Amino acid sequence: MERLSVVIMTFNEAPRIERCIRSVQSLADEILVVDSYSTDRTVALAESIGAKVIQNHFEGFIEQRRFCVQHATHDLILALDCDECPDETLQSEIQTLKKNTTHGAYWLNRLSSIGGTWIRHGAWHPDWKLRLFFREKVIISGTPPHDQIAPQEGVATKKLKGKLLHYSHDTTADLMATVEKYSTTAAQSLFEEGKKTNPFRIFFKPPFRFISDFILKFGFLDSRMGYFIAKANSHYVWLRETKLKALWLNKKRSKK
Repeated sequence: MERLSVVIMTFNEAPRIERCIRSVQSLADEILVVDSYSTDRTVALAESIGAKVIQNHFEGFIEQRRFCVQHATHDLILALDCDECPDETLQSEIQTLKKNTTHGAYWLNRLSSIGGTWIRHGAWHPDWKLRLFFREKVIISGTPPHDQIAPQEGVATKKLKGKLLHYSHDTTADLMATVEKYSTTAAQSLFEEGKKTNPFRIFFKPPFRFISDFILKFGFLDSRMGYFIAKANSHYVWLRETKLKALWLNKKRSKK
């Protein structure tokens, strides 16, 4: 039987960390929490229910995810954020495949919520994430602020049936705060890579994103919340592009 390390990234997640850890206690052989020097009770709570905690300064989601994977004891790894929990079906699947791992990595279908409302359509679902894998079978990369775990070339993967429950935002205001923060990070990353925007991306890409999320991906089936998420995603694109334009303008002015 394969032994499983569950690795969790945290920073000031006292309200969420216990739920996350308890959801994997029955299937984990190690629970490793990598904390970015929380100032609340995150570390104390994690340790009190059996998790191993190490601390590492946060330099981005990509770097932190790599750190988590590198410091896991076992080669079979389930990588989680502290607001994610496998449902009972997924827990059972993972228990079973530990006895017979047929693939190098496994895709989990993440189901996200806002304020207790589960979002089942649009850009948010299905949302396949490669989060269960053998360490040597994947590559961790991404575009800030988002990390991405991808299979190495030739590695066989499989989709599991259960859901990875994602308690993403308590309120719509929380979502909009994340949109503001992440759009800044994304614009800065694109700027550092030398990438530029243009009028098409600023004025046409945002409405195209809304149409895609709300209509083409059936976001309207989530009613009011589906509309709100499509608008938020569209606004994110507009913020990212306008912030990128501002960075290039500022650089141009600084040379004068």
